Amino acid sequence: MAEFLSPNYGKASNLATDVLINYSNGVLPIDLSYIISNIPDLGIMTFTEWYESLRPELPKWASTKDELIAPLGSPDSVLMPGNDQFLLLYNEEFIETRCRWNIAHELGHYFLCHIKTDYEVYTEVQEKEANCFARHLLTPFQLVWKIAELKNARSPMNLCNYFSVSHYVMEYTINNMNKYGRNVINEELQEKFKFYLATQELEKIS
Repeated sequence: MAEFLSPNYGKASNLATDVLINYSNGVLPIDLSYIISNIPDLGIMTFTEWYESLRPELPKWASTKDELIAPLGSPDSVLMPGNDQFLLLYNEEFIETRCRWNIAHELGHYFLCHIKTDYEVYTEVQEKEANCFARHLLTPFQLVWKIAELKNARSPMNLCNYFSVSHYVMEYTINNMNKYGRNVINEELQEKFKFYLATQELEKIS
């Protein structure tokens, strides 16, 4: 199948919005565990949990966790296809914001159908699309703008905690909001998060 010569950012961002509408619990920070729990053919494990689950039948060349993980090609996270379920593996030794980013990135590969076998690597286009998906999943434009308004939090540093992302991710999101428009409203997404946003509004009033 022919691949786009450049990343399809529109598809990635729209898919992220669809996932928030259909799989999230409508609160911030985005609960990735809740999203994954609603996907029947996707499981999640840390690298350590995966290693421990395989220890009775480890291949001879993989006597340690690091040796088992090395061929996966990423020290961060990976999406592994199986017979009837995908398995999302991530390195739990990173700080929380990086773990969340890595998980969201792999969810991007899953929903964008970037399916690879064995130890193949993703293309640069696929990686950029997965990054775009992760940004829009963790920091949706209209929610960032709404929280910034309700909390009078205009800087990336002030907004990071509400979305549990790094300063870099939030800064990138804000720059893109300013570039491409911050006031585009998806009514279904607004409806999904209306109760959460209402509580934030009440906190502002009180």
